[in-house]
Amino acid sequence: MSLRDKEAYVKEVTDWQEAVKQQDVKVDEASMKARFQDWMKKYDRSYSTEEEKARRYEIFKEHAIYADKANTVEPRRVRLVPNGYRDSSGSPSW
Repeated sequence: MSLRDKEAYVKEVTDWQEAVKQQDVKVDEASMKARFQDWMKKYDRSYSTEEEKARRYEIFKEHAIYADKANTVEPRRVRLVPNGYRDSSGSPSW
């Protein structure tokens, strides 16, 4: 890959990431909590305290919102969705 191609790729990725950040997504807490409950069942997750569950929900929500924004910016053949690790902290940039 030439330097020009690399620069174009970096600009494209940067533009896409900025577009994702700019997306305005309304969050329906009831729907998001239902998604979290479904996700917990699918990946057999449980938490020892309600505080831990609330903390993990907030992390899940951040990642789910990022995926929703990314899917809105650029529909893909493979959509971003929360996986079995989306209650772990860290950057939601997949």
